[in-house]
Amino acid sequence: FLLLLFVVAGTACERADNTAPGSHAIFGTWKLMGMTKEPFPIERITESDVIGGHMTFKEDGTFEGEVLYPKMPDKNLKVSGTYSVENQTLTVNNQSNNSTSKSTLKFEQDFMITSPKQPGAVIMYYKRVR
Repeated sequence: FLLLLFVVAGTACERADNTAPGSHAIFGTWKLMGMTKEPFPIERITESDVIGGHMTFKEDGTFEGEVLYPKMPDKNLKVSGTYSVENQTLTVNNQSNNSTSKSTLKFEQDFMITSPKQPGAVIMYYKRVR
């Protein structure tokens, strides 16, 4: 799971275009709504009682956030680092655990969906907060 979380975090590469088709921008704060192994219809995404948290992507190419496990608060963690978006690929350099990950970035309705390029990682669903 931590690998997936870091898929949403960023890399120390030069800044690229941080918007996807339809003028959706990654900038802002996103609430972690859930995660799945297989794609799931956006209309069926509801807030999870297993995992939560938020991620804030800033225009300067940095991010920060928190992953919360309501049933296991000792597992809660803060994340931060840098990110870039290029050709709908989100690259995250998570300074919290010194990892780099890549995922396909998709925007649908008020959701941001990150599909990891690493085998075995999970798809994460975020809803825009602001």
